[in-house]
Amino acid sequence: MAKCYSEAASSRHGKASYLYRCGECTIRKTGVIGTNQHRRGGNLMDKHISKVHMQSVSSSYFYPWPMVMVSCVSPDGKPNIITIGASSVCSSAPPTIGIAVSPQRYSYRLIVETGDFGVNLPSPEQVEATDFCGTHSGRDMDKFAAAGLSVQPPALIRSPLIAECPVSLECRLREVVDLGSHHWVIGEMVAAHVDQRLLDAQGRFSPSAQHALFCFGGDYRRVGEQIALWFFTR
Repeated sequence: MAKCYSEAASSRHGKASYLYRCGECTIRKTGVIGTNQHRRGGNLMDKHISKVHMQSVSSSYFYPWPMVMVSCVSPDGKPNIITIGASSVCSSAPPTIGIAVSPQRYSYRLIVETGDFGVNLPSPEQVEATDFCGTHSGRDMDKFAAAGLSVQPPALIRSPLIAECPVSLECRLREVVDLGSHHWVIGEMVAAHVDQRLLDAQGRFSPSAQHALFCFGGDYRRVGEQIALWFFTR
């Protein structure tokens, strides 16, 4: 018989993951749990779903989009910010990040001309500044000042960083790929700045869902509950 989706149930006492098989629940990986109750997860977790073959394709079918605020600078030193919804880690060694930018955007020219950019991860509390920097052009304004944001000096690149964002990454431009309406701008991360509240007792990065901002088809959202850890099926 076909397998259903797996789901992790958790409590303050510990975690256990479950594998649904035709309505029967079996524990796949055990742990200390405070309750033996769990839930199916809603209609989208049903084993039998009916998919519609859409008449057109759209990038909006891919979700969620992590929101990032990309900081850059003009050759004469004017700072700017552009909000990007399409971004991703491209490689872990060396660490590289890709962002989708329209070549028509003012920031695109700045990034190509200076050869670097900053990737700043905003928190949900910065949603207004995030939206503002994505809907206004920096050609005729100082977005830092207009959005009430502060410049954080970079360590290794020319582009400034955003002091209020909990994570800021310095990137040097490696490659630009023309994909059509947007170009995939790839940068190698050369320095990272992290809010100390996101570090554990050993100084290791331990990101919190409360500090992430995502976009789902035109609206901004916080990250939901944790349902499992990586590799829990091993």
